[in-house]
Amino acid sequence: MTTHDKDELIAPWQAGVRAAKANIIPALVLQAVCLCLLLSYYNFPAVERFIRPVSEWQNEHGLPFTFVSRGFFGGVLPGVFMLTIPALRVKRPLLTMTLSFLFWGLMGVIVFWVYRVQTLLFGSGHDWLTLVKKVFLDQTTYTILIGVPLVALFYFWERHGFSFSQAKAHFPKQWIRRLILPTLLPNWAVWTPSMMIIYALPEPLQVHFSGLVGCFWTLLCMQVAVHATDRRG
Repeated sequence: MTTHDKDELIAPWQAGVRAAKANIIPALVLQAVCLCLLLSYYNFPAVERFIRPVSEWQNEHGLPFTFVSRGFFGGVLPGVFMLTIPALRVKRPLLTMTLSFLFWGLMGVIVFWVYRVQTLLFGSGHDWLTLVKKVFLDQTTYTILIGVPLVALFYFWERHGFSFSQAKAHFPKQWIRRLILPTLLPNWAVWTPSMMIIYALPEPLQVHFSGLVGCFWTLLCMQVAVHATDRRG
């Protein structure tokens, strides 16, 4: 194997590892904040009362509220950060934020049904066994087959100016290794512990709580896309 071949082999994993390492401190802080929110929700009535309207809005408005909430956290809020980070700036920020809002809103609807199916399969208990079952199924089925592929393809399209012709022209032959794998590694690092916390919450709160994590995850995906599309192959 030549040096070039070795570089091509490890480059996709390097993209994921590079992004994960660059964000390890924010990720740990994020997990700590999520854990504090979870513990506060169950131990401090004032926190539960403060968050209760989210559950009420979810029960009252259903999927439209889910769509707007996830679209905001996954598309609009990261877009604001995007404008302040030179490496993530794009030529058409308004178009990027609009399409990101729509994409993450739709992803929120998908996630809502994933959580609903998990509740039907394993119940709404918060014991360790139930949480592990839900997280395992989430990260080994939805994440691998739906979540990561859609996110990776969306940000590949975004890195090519939302042009189908440009994306097609630069689409890597080994797309699973070039696009999917670099995103999968940081996904597991961020979402596995996060999902343990999210599934410990009542179902109406789960999709919105995951939106908070999703804001950070969106910024991480942008960084992965920058590095993963630096090479072809």
